[in-house]
Amino acid sequence: MADATVVRASDGRRDHLSRNSLPALAYLMLIEGGVRDMLGARAIIGNHVILDLGEGTYAVYAHVQRGSLQVRAGDTVRAGQPIARVGNSGNTTEPHLHFHLMDGPDPDSARGIPFTWRGVGVPANGEEFTVGTDVSGAR
Repeated sequence: MADATVVRASDGRRDHLSRNSLPALAYLMLIEGGVRDMLGARAIIGNHVILDLGEGTYAVYAHVQRGSLQVRAGDTVRAGQPIARVGNSGNTTEPHLHFHLMDGPDPDSARGIPFTWRGVGVPANGEEFTVGTDVSGAR
């Protein structure tokens, strides 16, 4: 989302099969989810990348695919650069990307920071879109 420094890049957790049955979903929610909750945020977010955006703001990209990292701690990344592939690791039922901002590098102790998207809509029905530039030149 921005030029940044990689603080943490972790991809040692397995990706799950889709949770497409009631017993599989129940197992996730009752057994695996509880264990991950006890182990802390890193177990919940699964494979992840944490970026230092500067000024006390950190970005988390969570549930990335095992073995797909293209960065490591200490690397400098540019906005739009691929850093990993979407996966299904951590406390998830289907592959997706979880993204949030926080006020520190440790997901167990940091607090979330609100943010808004500029120039981005949410696609529906399999539509694709490209983020454009608004009139101020911001992306």
